[in-house]
Amino acid sequence: MATKGKAPKKKKNNLPSKTENKYRFFAKEYVANLGNGRVAYQKMSPSVSDNVAMASASRLLRNVKVQRFIDEEYERVWTAKDTPKEKSKTYAMIHALGESDLSEVIDLEDGSLRVKNLKEIPLLARQAIQSIQVSDKGIKVKMHSKQAALDLRAKIQGMIQDKVDISGEIVITPAEKPEAEEGHE
Repeated sequence: MATKGKAPKKKKNNLPSKTENKYRFFAKEYVANLGNGRVAYQKMSPSVSDNVAMASASRLLRNVKVQRFIDEEYERVWTAKDTPKEKSKTYAMIHALGESDLSEVIDLEDGSLRVKNLKEIPLLARQAIQSIQVSDKGIKVKMHSKQAALDLRAKIQGMIQDKVDISGEIVITPAEKPEAEEGHE
Protein backbone atom coordinates (compact mmCIF):
# COMPACT_ATOMS: atom_id res chain seq x y z
CA MET A 1 0.00 0.00 0.00
CA ALA A 2 1.51 3.30 -1.09
CA THR A 3 1.47 6.26 1.25
CA LYS A 4 0.94 9.71 0.03
CA GLY A 5 3.34 12.42 1.16
CA LYS A 6 2.04 15.63 2.61
CA ALA A 7 1.75 18.49 0.20
CA PRO A 8 3.96 21.42 1.17
CA LYS A 9 2.16 24.16 3.02
CA LYS A 10 1.60 27.26 0.99
CA LYS A 11 2.33 30.60 2.57
CA LYS A 12 -0.79 32.60 3.30
CA ASN A 13 1.04 35.89 2.82
CA ASN A 14 4.22 37.12 1.21
CA LEU A 15 5.99 37.76 4.52
CA PRO A 16 9.31 36.00 5.08
CA SER A 17 9.32 33.00 7.39
CA LYS A 18 11.14 32.94 10.76
CA THR A 19 13.86 30.83 9.18
CA GLU A 20 14.28 33.24 6.30
CA ASN A 21 14.50 36.14 8.75
CA LYS A 22 17.27 34.27 10.64
CA TYR A 23 19.12 33.62 7.38
CA ARG A 24 18.90 37.31 6.45
CA PHE A 25 20.07 38.40 9.92
CA PHE A 26 23.02 35.99 9.73
CA ALA A 27 23.91 37.25 6.23
CA LYS A 28 23.81 40.88 7.38
CA GLU A 29 26.01 40.15 10.41
CA TYR A 30 28.36 38.01 8.32
CA VAL A 31 28.99 40.91 5.94
CA ALA A 32 29.17 43.47 8.78
CA ASN A 33 31.79 41.32 10.56
CA LEU A 34 33.96 40.95 7.45
CA GLY A 35 33.11 37.32 6.81
CA ASN A 36 33.46 36.05 10.39
CA GLY A 37 30.77 33.37 10.57
CA ARG A 38 31.32 32.57 14.25
CA VAL A 39 30.75 36.18 15.32
CA ALA A 40 27.73 36.49 13.01
CA TYR A 41 26.16 33.34 14.49
CA GLN A 42 26.83 34.49 18.05
CA LYS A 43 25.03 37.78 17.28
CA MET A 44 22.05 35.64 16.33
CA SER A 45 22.43 33.22 19.27
CA PRO A 46 24.56 34.91 21.96
CA SER A 47 24.45 32.02 24.44
CA VAL A 48 26.19 29.42 22.23
CA SER A 49 29.86 28.51 22.65
CA ASP A 50 32.52 29.40 20.10
CA ASN A 51 32.70 25.79 18.86
CA VAL A 52 28.94 25.51 18.39
CA ALA A 53 28.87 28.91 16.67
CA MET A 54 31.67 27.88 14.25
CA ALA A 55 29.96 24.59 13.40
CA SER A 56 26.56 26.26 12.98
CA ALA A 57 28.00 29.07 10.85
CA SER A 58 29.75 26.53 8.66
CA ARG A 59 26.44 24.71 8.15
CA LEU A 60 24.64 27.96 7.32
CA LEU A 61 27.33 29.02 4.87
CA ARG A 62 26.67 25.87 2.82
CA ASN A 63 22.98 26.79 2.51
CA VAL A 64 22.08 28.15 -0.93
CA LYS A 65 19.56 30.65 0.45
CA VAL A 66 22.06 31.99 2.98
CA GLN A 67 24.65 32.40 0.22
CA ARG A 68 22.10 34.31 -1.87
CA PHE A 69 21.29 36.59 1.09
CA ILE A 70 25.02 37.19 1.69
CA ASP A 71 25.49 38.09 -1.99
CA GLU A 72 22.50 40.47 -1.78
CA GLU A 73 23.90 42.08 1.37
CA TYR A 74 27.34 42.59 -0.20
CA GLU A 75 25.64 44.14 -3.24
CA ARG A 76 23.55 46.43 -1.02
CA VAL A 77 26.57 47.55 1.01
CA TRP A 78 28.84 48.19 -1.97
CA THR A 79 26.14 49.86 -4.07
CA ALA A 80 25.51 52.27 -1.20
CA LYS A 81 29.24 53.10 -1.13
CA ASP A 82 29.34 53.96 -4.84
CA THR A 83 27.13 57.05 -4.71
CA PRO A 84 28.38 60.56 -5.49
CA LYS A 85 27.84 61.47 -1.82
CA GLU A 86 30.05 58.59 -0.63
CA LYS A 87 32.69 59.40 -3.25
CA SER A 88 32.66 62.99 -2.04
CA LYS A 89 33.16 61.83 1.56
CA THR A 90 36.10 59.68 0.47
CA TYR A 91 37.71 62.55 -1.39
CA ALA A 92 37.15 64.87 1.60
CA MET A 93 38.90 62.35 3.86
CA ILE A 94 41.85 62.03 1.47
CA HIS A 95 42.01 65.83 1.28
CA ALA A 96 41.95 66.08 5.10
CA LEU A 97 44.83 63.62 5.39
CA GLY A 98 46.85 65.49 2.78
CA GLU A 99 46.21 68.91 4.30
CA SER A 100 46.61 67.87 7.95
CA ASP A 101 48.72 70.18 10.08
CA LEU A 102 50.48 68.89 13.17
CA SER A 103 49.98 72.25 14.90
CA GLU A 104 46.25 71.43 15.05
CA VAL A 105 47.11 68.43 17.23
CA ILE A 106 50.01 69.61 19.41
CA ASP A 107 51.09 72.83 21.10
CA LEU A 108 54.53 74.06 22.01
CA GLU A 109 54.31 75.50 25.51
CA ASP A 110 57.32 76.68 27.53
CA GLY A 111 59.69 74.66 25.35
CA SER A 112 57.75 71.40 25.66
CA LEU A 113 55.22 69.72 23.42
CA ARG A 114 51.68 69.17 24.63
CA VAL A 115 49.03 67.10 22.85
CA LYS A 116 45.81 69.09 22.69
CA ASN A 117 42.62 67.82 24.25
CA LEU A 118 40.59 65.94 21.58
CA LYS A 119 37.80 68.51 21.96
CA GLU A 120 40.27 71.22 20.87
CA ILE A 121 41.37 69.35 17.74
CA PRO A 122 39.28 70.07 14.60
CA LEU A 123 37.41 67.09 13.11
CA LEU A 124 39.54 66.88 9.96
CA ALA A 125 42.73 66.92 12.03
CA ARG A 126 41.34 64.17 14.30
CA GLN A 127 40.62 62.06 11.21
CA ALA A 128 44.27 62.41 10.19
CA ILE A 129 45.40 60.80 13.47
CA GLN A 130 46.30 57.13 12.97
CA SER A 131 46.93 56.29 16.62
CA ILE A 132 47.57 57.75 20.06
CA GLN A 133 49.69 55.81 22.54
CA VAL A 134 50.11 56.74 26.18
CA SER A 135 53.13 55.44 28.08
CA ASP A 136 55.22 56.38 31.09
CA LYS A 137 57.43 58.42 28.70
CA GLY A 138 54.49 60.51 27.49
CA ILE A 139 51.98 60.54 24.65
CA LYS A 140 52.87 59.43 21.13
CA VAL A 141 50.66 60.68 18.29
CA LYS A 142 51.03 59.00 14.90
CA MET A 143 49.46 60.66 11.88
CA HIS A 144 48.35 58.92 8.69
CA SER A 145 50.83 59.19 5.83
CA LYS A 146 50.54 62.56 4.19
CA GLN A 147 52.51 61.33 1.16
CA ALA A 148 50.15 58.41 0.56
CA ALA A 149 47.13 60.75 0.77
CA LEU A 150 48.69 63.22 -1.65
CA ASP A 151 49.63 60.42 -4.08
CA LEU A 152 46.07 59.08 -3.97
CA ARG A 153 44.62 62.55 -4.49
CA ALA A 154 46.91 63.11 -7.49
CA LYS A 155 45.77 59.78 -8.99
CA ILE A 156 42.12 60.72 -8.50
CA GLN A 157 42.74 64.06 -10.20
CA GLY A 158 44.48 62.32 -13.11
CA MET A 159 47.88 63.84 -12.37
CA ILE A 160 49.43 60.39 -11.95
CA GLN A 161 48.66 57.42 -14.16
CA ASP A 162 49.40 53.85 -13.13
CA LYS A 163 49.07 52.48 -16.63
CA VAL A 164 50.06 54.07 -19.89
CA ASP A 165 48.41 52.84 -23.07
CA ILE A 166 51.02 52.40 -25.76
CA SER A 167 49.77 51.41 -29.17
CA GLY A 168 51.30 51.21 -32.57
CA GLU A 169 52.67 48.83 -35.10
CA ILE A 170 55.94 46.98 -34.93
CA VAL A 171 57.39 45.78 -38.21
CA ILE A 172 59.94 43.00 -38.05
CA THR A 173 62.05 42.36 -41.13
CA PRO A 174 64.37 39.40 -41.38
CA ALA A 175 68.04 40.23 -41.19
CA GLU A 176 70.17 39.56 -44.21
CA LYS A 177 73.04 37.18 -43.82
CA PRO A 178 76.27 39.05 -44.41
CA GLU A 179 78.36 37.86 -47.29
CA ALA A 180 81.40 35.89 -46.25
CA GLU A 181 84.70 37.61 -46.84
CA GLU A 182 87.21 35.85 -48.99
CA GLY A 183 89.57 33.65 -47.07
CA HIS A 184 87.33 33.42 -44.00
CA GLU A 185 85.28 30.40 -44.84
